[in-house]
Order: sequence, then C-alpha cells, then structure tokens
Amino acid sequence: MKKPNKIILFITDHQRYDTFSALGHPVIKTPNFDRLMSEGVTFTRAYSHCPLCIPSRGNLWTGLPAHVTGVISNKGKIPLGTLCIPEFFTDKNWYTVSVGRLHFSPFNNPHGFQRNYLSEGAPFINERYMHDSESPEAITGDTKIKRSGKPNFRRDEYLMPNECARCKDDEDVTTWVTGTAISHLEKAGSLPTFMNMGYIRPHPKFSAVEGWNDMYFPDSIPLPDNRSQKKGLARAIKNLQSRRQENMIINDYVQDDILKKNLSLFYGDISHIDHNLGKLVEALKQNDMWEDTLLICTSDHGEMLGNHGLYLKSNFYEESSHVPLIITWPNGLPEGVKVDEVVSLQDIFTTCVELLGHPMAKKYLPYRHANLVEMAYGRIIENNRVFIETEGGCEWGICNVSKQYKYSFYTYPDGSWDHSLFDLFSDPGENTNIAEENPELVGNMRQEIVNYLEPDVDFSHFLYKKLMVLEKLACE
Repeated sequence: MKKPNKIILFITDHQRYDTFSALGHPVIKTPNFDRLMSEGVTFTRAYSHCPLCIPSRGNLWTGLPAHVTGVISNKGKIPLGTLCIPEFFTDKNWYTVSVGRLHFSPFNNPHGFQRNYLSEGAPFINERYMHDSESPEAITGDTKIKRSGKPNFRRDEYLMPNECARCKDDEDVTTWVTGTAISHLEKAGSLPTFMNMGYIRPHPKFSAVEGWNDMYFPDSIPLPDNRSQKKGLARAIKNLQSRRQENMIINDYVQDDILKKNLSLFYGDISHIDHNLGKLVEALKQNDMWEDTLLICTSDHGEMLGNHGLYLKSNFYEESSHVPLIITWPNGLPEGVKVDEVVSLQDIFTTCVELLGHPMAKKYLPYRHANLVEMAYGRIIENNRVFIETEGGCEWGICNVSKQYKYSFYTYPDGSWDHSLFDLFSDPGENTNIAEENPELVGNMRQEIVNYLEPDVDFSHFLYKKLMVLEKLACE
C-alpha cells in the first residue's frame, strides 16, 4: 500500500458535524474546510465512539472501545501497556510530535510522541497546569506547555457568552498551536512525520478572538426548531441534565437571546480555526509537502447548542456524537468524494497503522476494521455499524448506528433499563422514539450489540457491566 510522507491529525474540541458552509450551513463561513472537501474526501456520517473529551481520544488513539480500555469518563486513564498510534510510528522511525491539546490523563503522558508541546486549558479541570510565563515551560523531558490564560469566570457562568473578545489573534492559543506545528514541519523537512494538532476550541466558554467575536450578528442566527422539544428524552439525559443544573444557574437555560449569542461566538471561533487551517495548508504547499501529506480533520465530539433544549455532550443525539471528518491526500485519495456510510473515530487508528504496515497492527484490529482510505474508494466493510458508549446519566449506555437507524440502550444502578430507536432518514432531528412500534428491528439491533460485545469479554475492563448488559439485552 502506498504511504504518505506526512500524516497530520487536525483535531478540534466540541465542533459539530454540521458547521460547514459547503454542507449547507446557512450562516457559517468556512472557506478552507470547504476547499478540503472539494479536494479530498468527506465522511458525512462520522461518529465519536464516546462523546466526551478524554474517552473519545482514548478510543481514537488506541483503536479500542471504551468498555475494553475502561476510559469512559474524563477521569479514565489508558491502561499501561496499551499501544497508541504514535508508538507505532515512533517504532518505525517516523518523527512523532504533538502540538496543542492531547487531553490524556495524566495530561502530560506522551503515549509515544517524541515531542509534546501542550496547550491544555479547559476551565476548572486544568487550571493547575496553567503558567504565567509567556514562553513554553518544560514539564518533563521534551514535554512543554503553553498557557492559555487564567480562568476569569465562575463555574455558574460556564455556558454564558463572553461579552468581549477572548484576546487578540496573535495572543491566542489556537494561533500558537498552528504556528508551532508549522515550525516543526519545516524543521522535519523530508523526514516522515506523524503529527497531532490539537485545538481546545470551540470548547465552552463560548468566546472568540478579536475580529472573529463579532463576525456573526446574533439576530441573524437561526435557532434549532426543537430547542423546546424535551418530550421523550431518555432518563439518562434527564439525569445528566439534573446533575448539571445543580452547578450551573443557567441550565434552565435555552433562552433565545443567550443561545443566539453563544451560537454567534461558536461560529466565529470555528471560522478562526478555519483561518488557521488555511495557514497550515499554505505552509505545506510552500514547503513542497502537500502532495504527500495525509491530513485528517475531525473533532472529539459535538455540542448540543440548544437542540432538544440541551447544551454540552455525553449523549447519543447527532449534535453530540456525530462529528466532522475530512481527509485529503493529493497523491493517495480521490477529489470531491462524499462517503455517506457510517464511520467512527476508531477508524483513524485502523487507517494509520495499516498505512504504516506495522506487524503489531492485527492484534489491535478485532473490534472495528474499517480503513478510511479504502472506504474513500468504495470498499465498505460488511454489515457496517458504529457503536457508541457513555456513562452520562446512566450506569452504561450503548448505541448501535446503521445507515438509517440509531438504537440506544441504557442501564441504571437500580436494575432498570430503557431504550430508544430513531429513523435518521425520516426523522433526522431524532424527535420521535419508534422503539415500541418496531420490535423486530429492535431485536435485530440488540443482537448486533450482543455480537459487538461478546468477542472481547476476556479483554474487557468492564466485564461485570458487560455481563449485566448482555443479560438485560436478552430480556423480552
């Protein structure tokens, strides 16, 4: 198989799948993402395996489901001895470097990257990692950290929009990530390079840098039709919402004026990221690297932003679990292709290690074996399904996504369970749960979950939960 000389993962945080003008968004401007879609391959049905920051990355970097690694919350740690993508490349003498957000736990574990320049800065969680120094500061070995500013707001203001610009463009952490990454690519020259470019934006608190914070007028922002539609919410989502309401005073919160302002800043932040993507592509072209670079643009999960009356993530709704995924490689991929089959962030692992041709790859590919490059050429795996997991508001939740249907199954500490089924063709907004009207389809999708869970029982960190779920799935 042909190999690129550079592989770059361009990963944002909280970016919804539908935030691109080329995909029909009525307001947002994303000329550089749009150009990549015309020059590469867009996967229109890509999903986060676990729509929460650290678990999503744990799956992406290891190629293993959450129930195998045990990384299903933001406290989760990838088990010692579990290989991550950069370790395969380092072992094959590629230069491996991460710039920006990795979001591992512990935060500065490089998991195989030879160089690691961090910009961790999620409010409330990572402020202990912040420093006042303007220059990067050594943490351990070659790991360095860039400050992203001190939190200047209380937790109960977390979902309130910033009243002014976050900072100037040249002071922003997004700009720093891009500039630092370009510098390392120029130093690497023709050396085969695997790079992570991790952006914390457009993660809340909703804000944007100067020049992008007022790019979109709130009054021109269309609001989601189902922002007041809370009928039929799974108990898991209600539980999660209740827990958040204890700490955030605006969680009775989908007020139109606040939501419009948050959306305007969210879009401005993404347009700023798009601007930085343009700088990266231009640098690759100027340094004669573009033709042999596999560039993978995605996000760890989405953001509800008012749909179903919700903010944030950790649920199976499209706005939370459905993510952007665009790949380009002029010497290895077709142009202007859209793939409408379901894929997972887990497939990035498969794609990378198979392109590399590492002999250890097969050990890590029993759970989902889909290569994005092959799918771009129409080679789709048999009975293609994506599975999503969460602990948000429940003991354990598992979702089975096919091209048309999405079936979710939740278990609770009291021994009860509930479920939902949505037809994504006729009901893309997931407003009507049709589980009770379709017992045969539900039975089939439950059996697919059983088939998904059973092969790796001996390797699972969640063995007791798996056995419990398997038992409940067998209930009539």
